[in-house]
Amino acid sequence: MSHKPAGSTGRRQLAGSLAIVLVLVAAVLISGCSTPPDPLQRLHRQLDTYPEYSVVLADMDINGTFFKTYHHQFTIVKGQRVEGGTRTNENPSGTSGSETSGSNTPGSETSGAEETDRETGAGNPVTEETNGGDGLVFETETTGWIEVSRQFFDKYEPLLGMVVLSKNDQGNVGTENYPPGYQYVGNRRYGSWRTDSSGGSFWEFYGKYALFSHLLGSSRRPLYRSDYDLYRNSRSSGRPYFGPSNNYGTRGSYTKTSNPTFFQRQQVRQSSKNQRFSQKVKSRASSSRSRSGARGK
Repeated sequence: MSHKPAGSTGRRQLAGSLAIVLVLVAAVLISGCSTPPDPLQRLHRQLDTYPEYSVVLADMDINGTFFKTYHHQFTIVKGQRVEGGTRTNENPSGTSGSETSGSNTPGSETSGAEETDRETGAGNPVTEETNGGDGLVFETETTGWIEVSRQFFDKYEPLLGMVVLSKNDQGNVGTENYPPGYQYVGNRRYGSWRTDSSGGSFWEFYGKYALFSHLLGSSRRPLYRSDYDLYRNSRSSGRPYFGPSNNYGTRGSYTKTSNPTFFQRQQVRQSSKNQRFSQKVKSRASSSRSRSGARGK
């Protein structure tokens, strides 16, 4: 007849309880660390009723020290068709900044770059006066902060201030990246090519579409035809276009002036990180001196 050591049953029960606790803790951590959905998929669905739109990555932020969360804001530029003074193609659901989306971007619907310069198309030039009442009225809105995954954040980190999702006048949805407004250049519904005093050809939006000039910061530098050619070459090769001197995007000079709060937050975060590192070094050095002094006694 065998005898079990005293207390062995209690230890097994304690071990079993600890195992259950660990499993529950792991489940909580896993559920808390679930990957946020890609926000562009829902935006794609919500904006489907609009004939043209573009989604611009307006801001980025990281919260937390040990357990970090990642967030994006988007500016949406959407066009609504006007017929007889009445807007059509209204999005009944609106676009809420608190909403996120499915897990895949609409890559299968990505369109290619424009194959021809629409400015050279046949027919009479279309001006603001002859455009009639069937054009588009554009408006913008900015979402609230939307949590995104670390992978999504890293993927779009270089693209601050750039278009990340768009729908052109042919109804094609694309995920190409370029400064906002470039997709309307060359389309005589929105502006025309002009010649400066040096003979250079530059694009000028009609007054009713000055929104695009504002988004591009064209008051600082005109958008020349050579810039537009670089944009078209980049799109045809599938590369992001960061402007003629890489002055757009997260590391662009224009972005640093148009979104100073993003860079201010970066500086504060880096300063805090450097301070924590310095404190760790001092703490380790102090601990090392204390141990050395104890061994010398």
